[in-house]
Amino acid sequence: LREYEIVVDNTRGGQSMGICADAGDERTLLVVALAPGLIQQWNVDHPGEEVQQGDRIFEVNGVGGSARRLVEECQRPQRLHIRLTSPHPSIA
Repeated sequence: LREYEIVVDNTRGGQSMGICADAGDERTLLVVALAPGLIQQWNVDHPGEEVQQGDRIFEVNGVGGSARRLVEECQRPQRLHIRLTSPHPSIA
């Protein structure tokens, strides 16, 4: 698995992350679909570093170990440093 980090700006609050995620393991968030929002904007702005279906969020701003806490952290109005693992090879 490849680990990587993205940074998105939710300081205005209320912006959609633009992902549908599965918290089935209760520790991480598995990206199952992408929609318009902060993550899709990251993908447009960072070709070769895109978040993809099948990637897994395991930490947001140093918080990890609980899917519920990851979601709570993403909902706060702040810059989000999101760490993910990916089964996909690096494109960059």
